[in-house]
Amino acid sequence: MQQQKAGTSTVKTACSYCGVGCGMVLEIGIDPETNARRVLKASGDKDHPTNFGRLCTKGATSAEMLVAGGRMETG
Repeated sequence: MQQQKAGTSTVKTACSYCGVGCGMVLEIGIDPETNARRVLKASGDKDHPTNFGRLCTKGATSAEMLVAGGRMETG
């Protein structure tokens, strides 16, 4: 099992890029500037029966998409 960094948490979810529904684990941290939760890393869920921890290129780069500029933010 992977060691979790201090001040972070993990969330199991499904990838939303296509209809397959691969299992993902998102590493969540706190942005020091805004104090908002932020996705730091996306990885495959090894326990998920669809993808057994593997992700395609789109799924593997979803953390960057989730924190990209121009996305709606909550206040």
